[in-house]
Amino acid sequence: MLLVGGLLVLTGWSRFIGAGLLFLVLFPGAFALHPFWRETDPATRLSERAQFFMTLALAGAALLVGYYGHTWWPLAVVHYHLRPGTTPSHRALMDGGQARSGFPARPPAATSSPVGGAVVLT
Repeated sequence: MLLVGGLLVLTGWSRFIGAGLLFLVLFPGAFALHPFWRETDPATRLSERAQFFMTLALAGAALLVGYYGHTWWPLAVVHYHLRPGTTPSHRALMDGGQARSGFPARPPAATSSPVGGAVVLT
């Protein structure tokens, strides 16, 4: 399941399902493979505790990948699920700018506000 989930996330075919598979392996695996609370030797306990929390961190990263699974993925093999103009990168390219990490292609224009002369970005 780790291999299939990792390939699904890497290729972008179904990152939500791939991240779910990764989470389903990593979260229970942390408790099953690294029970640091049972260890009596302090060095072994410290090592198991570090491994336990690293595995939990990877499970949390899988949740983040699953949450952002609908966004554009630069490593995706197939982009069939995206229509042009559905992500900030596509909108920036359609506006004639360069897509740079989700920022708008053009900076917002500054206009003066009738309230106190403050500058308002639109």
